[in-house]
Amino acid sequence: MKETIIKYISIVGVCLYILAVFFNPSGPQWAEKSHDVSDITMSNPINQVFYSFIFILVIFSVAPHYKKFFIWFNHEKYILLFLLWCGITIIFAIDPFVSFKRYFQYILTSLVFISFYLNVKDEQSLIKILKYLFSLYVILTLIVCLIIPEAKDPSFNSWRGFHATKNNLGQYAGISIIFFSYLHLINKTKLEKIYNLFFLVLSFLLLIGSFSMTNIVLITLFIAFFIVINSKKIFEPLRLSQKFFFLMVVFFVLMFLSIILVNPELFSLFFEITGKDPTLTGRTEIWALVLSQSINDLITGVGFQSFWIPEKLSKIILFQYWMPNQSHNGYVDMILEIGIVGLLLFIFLVYSIFKGMNFRSSGLWISIIIFVLLLNFSESTLIRPHHFTNVMFYCAFWTLSFRKYHRNFTRYDLGN
Repeated sequence: MKETIIKYISIVGVCLYILAVFFNPSGPQWAEKSHDVSDITMSNPINQVFYSFIFILVIFSVAPHYKKFFIWFNHEKYILLFLLWCGITIIFAIDPFVSFKRYFQYILTSLVFISFYLNVKDEQSLIKILKYLFSLYVILTLIVCLIIPEAKDPSFNSWRGFHATKNNLGQYAGISIIFFSYLHLINKTKLEKIYNLFFLVLSFLLLIGSFSMTNIVLITLFIAFFIVINSKKIFEPLRLSQKFFFLMVVFFVLMFLSIILVNPELFSLFFEITGKDPTLTGRTEIWALVLSQSINDLITGVGFQSFWIPEKLSKIILFQYWMPNQSHNGYVDMILEIGIVGLLLFIFLVYSIFKGMNFRSSGLWISIIIFVLLLNFSESTLIRPHHFTNVMFYCAFWTLSFRKYHRNFTRYDLGN
């Protein structure tokens, strides 16, 4: 009886957490952009209370399994080192209290999914939960975009849904497309296929409506990669499958390099087609500026979530006139906040994910991880607490980790 109650508490915890990430506890993020450093708010009482409640649920459901919890983390040394280093940087953060609060929020993401697997022990149950929550999100977002004027990004007149910008909506739609594509491929019954295809089409509508070129390009690359992968089957009877795939990759790389060398103007044309420019809409200028401003802190960073705060931004002259809240590159922000040390630990963390992984049986989770990693070359989400793509990154990570190691936990009954 007690185990059943704790199991349901862990399910409630993960459901509430994902709903909060989808819709934000304090409501749609339609506030106008900040025009002055003093406009930046460092706390949201509603969010703090809501996430604190989820934290209590998670701790309550993890506590009975504390032995399993520590054994599991012992197997995941790289994420343990990464999270420990993020915590250590709080010591020299510009605002240690703000840094600590955000670190607490950051580790909550991992705890939510660890709690779920410690108690439910079933990947398919999580996929089922995600399926219905994604469906709810897609339907509500589409309705909001169609009937509420504030759901349009005022800067571009494109959809932004419940979020602050069109790029945020594009990220949600991109992950949703990957998710429903996977379900459509693996489900066998006609009704399930129709259901998944319906929400896949709606997800594409959200992506197109957002006109987020970064996410449109990423999804296009995923579709192209899927076509190339599956084209190998044509050559399998001739035993040319692997060779053909390798030759296709080499051919396209060489063709791309040849075009750039022979006609560099086409490189600029690519950016024009995607609505960008060679600076990625000023992104490269931001990277150079913020890195130069933190040249003395590149090894250790200025502290977890401690760069994009008023105390730091007020010292950078440009930000007195223009108020970005990220560098639009997750890896640059890692260097700024947790330093090159933190970035290297994260690289080892990613390496641990792919080491010995069966890509065919883990297609959904690997696709989500790759999507997030590529996205962070032009957006910054990887060390942002409760950011949707960061949450999905850790959802995929802990699912793959559970798959990989649960057999080693049989003495503590972690696996099925």
